[in-house]
Amino acid sequence: MSGLILPDVPYEGKEEFDVVLKKYGLNLISMITPTSHQRIQTIAKDAGGFIYCVSSLGVTGIRSTITTDISAMVHLV
Repeated sequence: MSGLILPDVPYEGKEEFDVVLKKYGLNLISMITPTSHQRIQTIAKDAGGFIYCVSSLGVTGIRSTITTDISAMVHLV
């Protein structure tokens, strides 16, 4: 294991977990959503391991379409 995703922890709350993870050589995987806008640069600069780009908002389940421009989002990140 090299990292951990904590989906309910916002970037601003990561310090509490980051200290423990670093002690064991693990990365807290940063998540960027379609609504991250101004925070993308800050989150990306501080990321370790890799960045998880969330493709759509809402609960997990079947969708007929994903309206997020994934290509633009990845390019921006």
